[in-house]
Amino acid sequence: MTLLLALACQSPETTPEDSVVDSADSAVDTGETGDTASQAFACGELTEPEIPGSIQSRSLSSSTTWTLAFDEVAEESGLVDCSYTREFVGLEIVDQPYLCPDCEVIVAGYATMTEGEECFTQISEASGSREEWWGLNAEGQIFRGSTANLRLFAPSEQSFEGDLSGGTFTWGSVNALSAGGELDLRASGDMTLQTTETLLPDPWAERQTPYAGGWPQESPGLEEVSYELALGQRFPNARETDQCGDKVDLWDQSGRYLIVDVSQYNCGPCQVMATDFEVLDQGLAADGIEIDMVTYMGNGLSDPLTPPPQDIVDDWQERFGTHGPLFLDRGFAYNTLHDFVEQQSEKDFGFPAWVVLGPDMEILHGQIGYGSYDDVEVMIREHAAQ
Repeated sequence: MTLLLALACQSPETTPEDSVVDSADSAVDTGETGDTASQAFACGELTEPEIPGSIQSRSLSSSTTWTLAFDEVAEESGLVDCSYTREFVGLEIVDQPYLCPDCEVIVAGYATMTEGEECFTQISEASGSREEWWGLNAEGQIFRGSTANLRLFAPSEQSFEGDLSGGTFTWGSVNALSAGGELDLRASGDMTLQTTETLLPDPWAERQTPYAGGWPQESPGLEEVSYELALGQRFPNARETDQCGDKVDLWDQSGRYLIVDVSQYNCGPCQVMATDFEVLDQGLAADGIEIDMVTYMGNGLSDPLTPPPQDIVDDWQERFGTHGPLFLDRGFAYNTLHDFVEQQSEKDFGFPAWVVLGPDMEILHGQIGYGSYDDVEVMIREHAAQ
């Protein structure tokens, strides 16, 4: 189902790492809709004890050399064949599995340019040293990324010889240059993965106390789910920080219909969607149908993958009210919804992006943009009558 006149805000595209094209962010301000909050909300006391470390972490170190080979057309503009090398060191992260659903291990760290800085400047204006994220699955496939909270990708034409303790690798691609010509970019290197003495807290440790936001605690329990969404499939769980600073399980909101959206504070259609929810809530509640809204928010249209500061969260609640947890998104909703809502809406990703879930967390609908809740209300009533 695609709603007519569904308006959406666009974010600047994220440039892949080691790309030959760099683009600058451009902030978008879509205006405000005014104060629409209809209920006071106050966080209670944070009572959950700190979770001690119990999972032995792993570290990954690697050395990668990129070789640049330009064709004759590119060389006519002054580009020359060369190579550069980065040394990477990182520590395992276990609380963002959605960044690489196929990975056995995900590592976050820093890559330092050790050779070939001048070579790198031919294809990028960015610093040669940077944060990076690496992943490895049981089949020996490597995944990488250089943008925080963005899903990792598998480099093309890659090969790997080794296992989960390390090995050697290659990958490469041929890239068309905007100034004309082509670049054959190849990488080769080695990696080592080893256990460390650092203990990480279990991201799924059983909660001991009520939520500071007063949210329900009705999770059906852990089970294997897919991050590749489909209608009728159960939406994956996540434990993220809410507006009260508490770690909250999405699945604890089960037992009622849910609208789960990823929004940005400076997105006009996102604001209208938040404003209109109260009317939808009241209309369904009159017939005994319970629905809540769970919002995942980034730091605005120009920085959607960074959690927002508390003042933005507080301002959103003051203007649009509180109907459920407002999560400081670290990429869970952005990455999990992205491909599914593009397929459902047949349009490029934008904000708000959202899904409707049934009481058992099954996916009933997904879309990009907002026009009204009219068709969704009909769909929910029909589903509830089954």
